[in-house]
Amino acid sequence: MIDRYAPFTTRWDPFSDISQLSRTMNRLFRTFPEGRAETFPAMNVYAGDEEAVVTAELPGVESNQLDVSVNGDIFTISGTRETGESRENQAWHRRERFSGKFTRSVQLPFQVESDKVRARLKQGVLQVILPRAEADKPRRIQIENK
Repeated sequence: MIDRYAPFTTRWDPFSDISQLSRTMNRLFRTFPEGRAETFPAMNVYAGDEEAVVTAELPGVESNQLDVSVNGDIFTISGTRETGESRENQAWHRRERFSGKFTRSVQLPFQVESDKVRARLKQGVLQVILPRAEADKPRRIQIENK
């Protein structure tokens, strides 16, 4: 089959090539086990006027393996997750479950009253309630009439 030459009908899009390269690189680095610690644990953060709530999925992690801290508006979870699946005379065919040390930090939308923080670990889900600091709460300013 012979194609007719048609100049300027096909345009080169450099951004398409860059996007494809970026997707390929992300896929490549996603396969390395070391990179998984950055996304473990999966977290949700909800914020209202009075408090923020952080939930994190931590299957296989006990409360004594966790450290939860708040410094200003930075919330951090760190700990260790052990799989306990070492087997002699067997090689891994596929290994997707993260094990080892992890640290995950998120910036909250406001300062936290650190002495009033509450945390609960139930069925592999950590829930942390972070009350907003009184000094950080918005205040209504009274306008004087003269």
